[in-house]
This record gives sequence, structure tokens and C-alpha cells, in this order.
Amino acid sequence: MSQTERLKPLTARAVPGDEVAISRSVLEELYDSLGEAVGAVEKLNTRIVANSKLWICTEAIFSTGKASAECPKAK
Repeated sequence: MSQTERLKPLTARAVPGDEVAISRSVLEELYDSLGEAVGAVEKLNTRIVANSKLWICTEAIFSTGKASAECPKAK
């Protein structure tokens, strides 16, 4: 089992009312990174749901000897 990577906390603090300017290319890069992160979370959520269904179906098969109606058919 591997450990979760811990990132260093951010130490810079913005003062309310201060204006901050960044270049358009930096902003676009941030948006791209945010989009990738959202996609990764969505992909993980899909895997979690699929794993949950797998174990529910597996438990039904072991306890009753057959798959329940909610279990997808094997292809």
C-alpha cells in the first residue's frame, strides 16, 4: 500500500483589497489544471460506483448462488 502524497501548505496570504495581476497564459494553465483535477475526481467517482456494484453483486452471488436483477449481465 502506498502513502498519500502530502503537499506543502501555502504560506503566502492575500490581504483583502489587494489587487493581483497574472498573465493570461498563467490563468489558462490554472484553468487547464483545474479541468484535469475535476476530470480525475469524476473518473475516480465512476470507479467507486462500479466497485460498489461489483461487491454488491459478488455478495449476492456468494449468498444466493445467483446474481440479482440489478447486476449487469456478463458480455
